[in-house]
Amino acid sequence: MMEKLKIAVSNIRFTEQEEEPMVQIHFNTMGGQININGHVVVTQADFFTNSGSTEAMTEMVRVELTELLTPMPS
Repeated sequence: MMEKLKIAVSNIRFTEQEEEPMVQIHFNTMGGQININGHVVVTQADFFTNSGSTEAMTEMVRVELTELLTPMPS
C-alpha cells in the first residue's frame, strides 16, 4: 500500500537534535482515502546522499514513513 502513495516534498528545514545536525523533510501524500501531511527527520548525511534525485528523496520519505506507521511487535 505504501508504494502506491504519491509523496510530494513541500519543505526542507535544517535543525539540530541533541547537537546533531538533522533535516526535517515536510511532505504531503495521498492515495485512495488516505491523506497525510507531516514531516520525517533524517540525518544531514542521509539527506545530502539522497538530495540529488527527486526519486531518492521521495523513497527516503517513504521508508521513514513506513517505519513510523508499522506497528511494533509486542
